[in-house]
Amino acid sequence: MAIVEAQAKAVIKTKLQTVRNNTTDPDQALDDLVDVIYEIIKILLTNATVTGVCPPNGGALTLGKIT
Repeated sequence: MAIVEAQAKAVIKTKLQTVRNNTTDPDQALDDLVDVIYEIIKILLTNATVTGVCPPNGGALTLGKIT
């Protein structure tokens, strides 16, 4: 499934707003920010589609594209 840019941005924005609103404990805010970054990476990896050409002898992917 291809990544839907608007959907990914909305999720990122919502998660970052939650982190921003926690201003009472800097350490907790940092932990929350790390969690958000992890979630963003997980979303991108889960929803990314990789296409390209692999040689028949098992060589490296060429003409690769991530959508």
